Amino acid sequence: MNNLKGGIFDGRYSIILHEFYGDKANSTISFSEGIVQNGDDAHTDGTSSGIYAYGDTKINNVTLKNASQEYLVATMMHETLHAYFIAHPPSPIITDRNSRDHNQMANDYVCIIADALSELFPNLQYNDAISLSWGGLGYTSAYTALSKGAKDTIESTNINFKMGLNGTKCN
Repeated sequence: MNNLKGGIFDGRYSIILHEFYGDKANSTISFSEGIVQNGDDAHTDGTSSGIYAYGDTKINNVTLKNASQEYLVATMMHETLHAYFIAHPPSPIITDRNSRDHNQMANDYVCIIADALSELFPNLQYNDAISLSWGGLGYTSAYTALSKGAKDTIESTNINFKMGLNGTKCN
């Protein structure tokens, strides 16, 4: 996981993160591995106050034990956006933060994540990068509006990269 974090924070996505956090120069995000409740692939909690923001992401090392590097990085980018939304909540402020975050990601960040994945993994097909960027967003209105064929492609791509059948193996 440490090698993958370097790729995320040293490439184009780091520029995006800098734009995201802006005046929150005292912001941090940490990653750890362990079991995540409900069997989710990852979970992010955090706090924000004034110029300080903190995000804590746990990556599920059970459900993702065979996952490709591409799938893990897409998951980490997704979770980083959750941390960002803690510091910069999209409007409206609602109690169901997870749904709000996911709708914001589906509407505004799928292509940004896909572009960053393509930069980090030059051999990754762009349609696979797009599919990986949709991971975890299956209950959003934007996803629901996609054709059955598009949803089938997204789901099969995510399964294959999560199971390690496609993509770059982790060490």
